[in-house]
Formats: sequence, structure tokens, C-alpha cells
Amino acid sequence: MTSKLVYVTKAAYDKISSFLNYLIGEDGNGATLKIHNIHTGIGRQRIYFLGASDYDFHSESGGDVVTFKVKFRVTDPKKNIIPSYS
Repeated sequence: MTSKLVYVTKAAYDKISSFLNYLIGEDGNGATLKIHNIHTGIGRQRIYFLGASDYDFHSESGGDVVTFKVKFRVTDPKKNIIPSYS
């Protein structure tokens, strides 16, 4: 049997919770996202959070690091959006 012991600081956990609350709209700004990839020039709107994988916590010289995958649903896959910074 193999077990993994992970120590997570409260600050790291609070940041993950805050980020996930943002994605699901708990922060009061709604749950619809727009995402744009600057490398491909592809952007989509009406994106909703579906779920997240288990967290992989580890420490590096810069501090605590958390790695996890996020799954989204795109309800408008055809319209390409381009951000405006004016």
C-alpha cells in the first residue's frame, strides 16, 4: 500500500477556493466566461465551468504550487471573439 502525505497551507487552500468560486460565479459576477488564446488568436464566449480534477500540491523554492485540470463547457463554439483593450 502506498500513501501520499500532503501538507497544504490555509493560504494555498483559500486561493484555490477563491479561484473555483470565481469560475462558478459565487463571487457575484456570474458564471459565464470568455476565453481568448493569444497564441492561436482563438477566443470563445459563453463558457461554463464543469469541474476540476484532484489537486496536486507540492512546494518549490518560490512557494506552494497547486496543479489541477479544469473542465469547461462551450455553448457558442462558432463565434470567435477578439478582446478589445480600448
